[in-house]
Amino acid sequence: MTTTRILKIVIYIFIISILFSGSTFYFANEIYHSTVAEDGYSENVTAITLLTISILFLIRIIKIRKTRNTYWFVLNALIVLGSFFGFGEEISWGKEYFPLSLVNSFLNTICKVKLTYIIYKLAM
Repeated sequence: MTTTRILKIVIYIFIISILFSGSTFYFANEIYHSTVAEDGYSENVTAITLLTISILFLIRIIKIRKTRNTYWFVLNALIVLGSFFGFGEEISWGKEYFPLSLVNSFLNTICKVKLTYIIYKLAM
């Protein structure tokens, strides 16, 4: 299966899901809210689409980077990074994979170490 064919399939799935979600807004409000909810159908389709775009553009960069100029490479690298960041945002990697409690406990530890160091310096 070629890259173009995969991209067309992904685009068709994305367009169909948008049309489905939009039509349920008018005809079935309960279904609409379940599809566009956090971790709902629309968010999952968007995440898969963004990951696929990121992978396909990365494959494209690897295959034909030698025949293109620097601007082409930079633009495609930005597309890869942007779509991968969008994928991460859709799967809520900030909440699920880097929990805030971990960051807070790390910051509390740093503050305690700094406070201990300051008290040590003042005592000397």
